[in-house]
Amino acid sequence: MFVQAAVHTDNRPNTVEYVHTLRLEEAKRLLETTDFAIDPVANGVGYEDSSFFRRLFRRKVGLSPHAYRLRFSAFGRALADSSVRQLPDGA
Repeated sequence: MFVQAAVHTDNRPNTVEYVHTLRLEEAKRLLETTDFAIDPVANGVGYEDSSFFRRLFRRKVGLSPHAYRLRFSAFGRALADSSVRQLPDGA
């Protein structure tokens, strides 16, 4: 019984990983849609230690929070600020 339990793997994330995933998704949303500094974003999603948040974010997302904001918030703002352009008639 013990060997069977030790070998059994579950593909579902454990509770801590699930909470990290939820927090990081909210952090990504905040980084994309606000100009809040990184430390308040970390605190706002539940991380008291912003250094831990930065390391975890980089490990899970593949970019630092700052790099993520540069890549995705500028694109989001450009889409939001641009008006829909229509082709002139006959084009």
